[in-house]
Amino acid sequence: VVTLDCRSMRRLICLLALSLAAVPGRLLSQAATPAGTWSGSWDSPNGSVYSAVAQFTVSEDGSLDGTIQWSLQDTRRADLKPKVGQSGIEYIHGTFDARCRVATFAGYKLDDPQQILGMDHYQLILAPNGHGFGGVTGNDQGKGDTWTGMISLRR
Repeated sequence: VVTLDCRSMRRLICLLALSLAAVPGRLLSQAATPAGTWSGSWDSPNGSVYSAVAQFTVSEDGSLDGTIQWSLQDTRRADLKPKVGQSGIEYIHGTFDARCRVATFAGYKLDDPQQILGMDHYQLILAPNGHGFGGVTGNDQGKGDTWTGMISLRR
């Protein structure tokens, strides 16, 4: 049997309290995040279909940055049909709200020598297990955001 004096007991209680206070931070750091590499597809009602390989980073303040490498897989658009199979890169910046697992971001630059891409706005939700990431995209094309593009990504 171990007996503790009052001073030792207070130290033990303080140590336990500090240990417990650190638990939420550890749990938060294990929360699902969009950081990392994803692959999937995007499609729109006009018949365009792109495959995607995305790389995202998320800062402690919730800033989200990354790239999406797009490859045109199919289209009904006459101007894009000869470009099926071509690729380009969209650079994105935005935010990720870890509490509701929602990312809001937009393209700000393209590396697109074949002119197959447009810069979209994105609103995506991260699955609770962190293995799925998807949502809607909008490209104003001078008409206001349509929000009819759909993107689906998996790890």
